[in-house]
Amino acid sequence: MQKRAEIPSKPRFSLATKKAYELLAELEICEFPVDPRKIIRHFPSWHLKGWLELQVNTGETDPLNLNSEKAEAKTVKLRGSGDYLIVYDERVDNIQRIRWTLAHEIGHIVMGHLVQYDATALNRRGLTQDEYGVLEVEAHCFASDLLAPKTIIRRFDFQNDPQGIALVCDISKDAAERRLKELKRMDFGYYPTENRILRNFYNHLSNGGFYQVVHNTACRFYPSVIYEDLCKYSRVCRQCNSFVTDEESKHCTACGSKIPLPHLYMPLKNISGGVFNIGWSFYLEGNHYYEMPMGKKGRLDFCPICRDAESIKDKDICEGCGTPTVNRCTGEGKELSHAYRYCPDCGAETTFKAIYDTLPERLNAENVQIPDCFEDYIECDYWQFIVMTIGYWAKELSLYAAMEDSIAFYDYEDMVIFVRSNKEADCVHKSKETILTCLAKYGESPVKNISVVVAEKWTI
Repeated sequence: MQKRAEIPSKPRFSLATKKAYELLAELEICEFPVDPRKIIRHFPSWHLKGWLELQVNTGETDPLNLNSEKAEAKTVKLRGSGDYLIVYDERVDNIQRIRWTLAHEIGHIVMGHLVQYDATALNRRGLTQDEYGVLEVEAHCFASDLLAPKTIIRRFDFQNDPQGIALVCDISKDAAERRLKELKRMDFGYYPTENRILRNFYNHLSNGGFYQVVHNTACRFYPSVIYEDLCKYSRVCRQCNSFVTDEESKHCTACGSKIPLPHLYMPLKNISGGVFNIGWSFYLEGNHYYEMPMGKKGRLDFCPICRDAESIKDKDICEGCGTPTVNRCTGEGKELSHAYRYCPDCGAETTFKAIYDTLPERLNAENVQIPDCFEDYIECDYWQFIVMTIGYWAKELSLYAAMEDSIAFYDYEDMVIFVRSNKEADCVHKSKETILTCLAKYGESPVKNISVVVAEKWTI
């Protein structure tokens, strides 16, 4: 009889995090909420069944003894194959709890609990209570880092409010409270896959995709009594579809229109079919409007007009072109977030609104003419992340300013970068090595050669 490996005496927290990160990176998961069902479907040898479904199909009264053991799920390795059967109790009426349970079971598989030890390990047979507890804690830690990876959520400012984590990651408030405590006390060690995970999630974070997740997660509880407490984290303006994330805002900061406070906010849109009013349905879809890049000290990284990084250091007005670098309400004079075009309290225009109105349409794949010689190139979907690493990790602010409104296409080792002006093209030409270094180090990219083109926009 083959002797099974010895179960660790203490949970391997670091290994659980490492395994969760490796799975996120391998599957190129790039947005919240992480979907355990989708992960299970990715692996042909993993099979997910509901307890009631299995009861009907097998004729067994209590498949895998879930009822008798008061378990919400169980995973077994099927004899004679490398397949796994995950069975969960679909009678549980809490979606977040089911998501966590499935992530927990994925953890048992990925951590090797059914391979490195006896296949009976998760049935408690042959295990002491302490041994079983170690495996359960490891799977719990794995689930936590799969659904709410520290390397991503620590970049949010939740202001000690676990409800933000719960809404972004679609986990229970209890789980979010534990996660927030873990974020405060845990030492953030480095894992090799962290850069790849951040690269994959970056567009979701920087372009406001997570605001829609927060909105939709909160709206699942509409119109229950807890909905008002949840929707304050993300409302959608019916005038311009901008996300409103400050519960105190009375006006949309993108268009200035009045918005209902959380206790009056309804997240549905009216659906019409021809002359017929079908009724209220579908949650509102929000937009995330461009925000000027801000540094750690709460000031603009560069002047948005002349795009100079040196002329605005510690100054309220750009020395080069006179552009204000601090945003204020034109009605009340108070300082506001750099992203606001209108004051959230009184609806007056801000000093930055005129700047936003002056800025040209940002470059994108739809409005730039691509020369025929690059027609086989594909857009680099993590380009925003690379540009960020140049500014904040490589600390090349002048190069970052030149590339902040750029797009890139590549064909394996060859890349072309489209910028807005000759001045920016010259800056990029001189700094190709820095760009190649960031592409290789942070983007795990094979690119070896860079071309720079001043973009020509399509005209109608």
